[in-house]
Amino acid sequence: MEVEEDGLVGDIRDNVGKSAEKKQKSALKHFDGFLRLWFKHRGEPYRHYSQLFHENTEDSNRFWDALMGGMFSYFATGCNGELGFESVNGYASSIKAYYTDKWRHNTYKCPVFGKQSWATLRRKLRTLFEERARQSGQKLTNPHQASTQDDMMAMVYSCLWLATGDAAVFLLMNIASLHYSGRSSEVALNRWSHLSSWQICELHFKYTVLSTYLKRQKLGEETNLTLFPHRENFFEDIYFGMIYRIIMLPDNDDYLFPKFAEKALHQSKEGRNDSKLVPEFVSQVFAHDTANRWSQTVRELLVASMLRYFDKVETAIQNAPHKDFGKRSEDHPFISTIYEYCSRAGVSETTFEAWQAEVKEGFFGDNLPALQIKLWPDSARNNRDPRTGTTLVDRRCLMDHYNTLAHHTEGLHLQVVKMRQEMSELRTGQAHLIGMVQAMLASQQGSRTFNGSGIDSPTAVSQSSPGAVSRSPGTDTQEEGRKADSELYVTKFTVGFAKLGSSPTIASVFFYFFDAPAITAYERELEEQEEEKPSRSLTCKFSRVKKTVRVMLLFVEEYPPDKPTLSTELMPWQEDLRELSQAAEEALRKEIFPQDENKKVKQSHLEATAVKQKIKEWQDETSELYRQLPSNTPKEVADWFSTENTQKTKLLKRKRKASTAVESVD
Repeated sequence: MEVEEDGLVGDIRDNVGKSAEKKQKSALKHFDGFLRLWFKHRGEPYRHYSQLFHENTEDSNRFWDALMGGMFSYFATGCNGELGFESVNGYASSIKAYYTDKWRHNTYKCPVFGKQSWATLRRKLRTLFEERARQSGQKLTNPHQASTQDDMMAMVYSCLWLATGDAAVFLLMNIASLHYSGRSSEVALNRWSHLSSWQICELHFKYTVLSTYLKRQKLGEETNLTLFPHRENFFEDIYFGMIYRIIMLPDNDDYLFPKFAEKALHQSKEGRNDSKLVPEFVSQVFAHDTANRWSQTVRELLVASMLRYFDKVETAIQNAPHKDFGKRSEDHPFISTIYEYCSRAGVSETTFEAWQAEVKEGFFGDNLPALQIKLWPDSARNNRDPRTGTTLVDRRCLMDHYNTLAHHTEGLHLQVVKMRQEMSELRTGQAHLIGMVQAMLASQQGSRTFNGSGIDSPTAVSQSSPGAVSRSPGTDTQEEGRKADSELYVTKFTVGFAKLGSSPTIASVFFYFFDAPAITAYERELEEQEEEKPSRSLTCKFSRVKKTVRVMLLFVEEYPPDKPTLSTELMPWQEDLRELSQAAEEALRKEIFPQDENKKVKQSHLEATAVKQKIKEWQDETSELYRQLPSNTPKEVADWFSTENTQKTKLLKRKRKASTAVESVD
């Protein structure tokens, strides 16, 4: 209670801040070393710096005048020349601040700390350092060397090849420090809620760009920074850095850099036809954002940046020296997650490639004045001098004809907008007709298959294995027809689980298990290793996930329903699953950490000896603390959770298929 009272009624001038306190402590340490030599030289007994005081007498004024003069000489010529000018200047200011604050109650002041006397000492200090710099040929100050473009590229490529969430955060931090022109401690405190979009107007064109808030801690200034996309390189583009971090680390933390913030706070063509799929794809990318931290405009800007650089990033990943991304780029979590989102939104490979081309074309059209001529497409560089090969530019557009061109541009703009709307409606209608034709062809093919196998009608067979994907009957709509006839893309278990980080929370493990789905992802990886014995690392990781989900199911009221494939049903199902996982984590936290309300339960916490003992009691039918799986848990699932061998998932799946097939025939 004493600490709280000190914080409430303590003198605010005693709180110099952690950074200044650390700097002052280092300065006083050097000052104490000087005092030992100075008192020895004067033939006087040594006194600690905290025991020195000032009186309003001539002798005291002379003492402090000689003391400060000797200190500046010691800093300039002593210390074996190891102290730089900026360090000495800072140390002197810290020592002055220590004594002026200590004597702030005195009505008289020490003359040597006066403005004129102190300025004279600092001027003499600079003169000595300049002379030393001339003799040694070194610089007076040694500023940090700025990173080159090659340095930026090397750092970003390294983060891509590491393929982890922490590396994605560092990648964004590296790019943000360049765009923000701020200290790491300032950039680390940036929040997603600070991010917004606004329009700027240049040369009669309007552009939508991002804006963020930044506080300059040293100067106390608050600024709103405008963030522009880079015209050429993804490893210098803040937009790409943000969307890469979101995809690789889809959390609900408001800070862009959670771990850095903790330290800073000192705490421990066909594609164009399918334009209606764009909002659905964007929604899949930001499905984890239950707090709606990003506006729709910000989301679309970030996704557009991802589409613009996707092919370059994929090439960079394939060039990784230490991982086999060259043959299977989809094994990288970033690429795999993008394909997974495309599958969920019903976006084909052709559509995705068309989106990339359209975004690049739009970026060129909107930013033509800022782009180098070498970056122009061939269609824009066809006006060349055949003799020299140089590009010809009409200089009149920079003078009298500019006004005429601008007038015509504004006059044609409305017509272009109307024509684009009409074209969009035509493309939408064309896409709808194509979808209906594809659905009819698929329906006819399905009817021939079922009639040929001797089954009277196509009955949907659902799988009830953990994390199974349920199928809805075909409907007349284009979207549902596409979904019913296609398999969702499933990322391999080792790739998908790696995105959770080295120490995932049990809520994220629970959500991943049913959303991936983990069973299907694990089976896919086992099938790839059929010729060889499955790696022990793979089976151990999946076994830990299985045990974690088994324990969490003891604290939920109902077993999660099967994962749907229709996008209209998928996102509500994901929201319900996320709420269920958070509720289970909260219930477990009350059992394991009843005193800590804000603690996140990690998967590693379940492996502690005390927690293992509790889990045994929850699963022991003779114990008073015995808990059961939810009542609606399928029997095959309950039996599977009771087995220890994680390679028996295929037997469970075959058994369930056989039973459902018999029921269908009956």
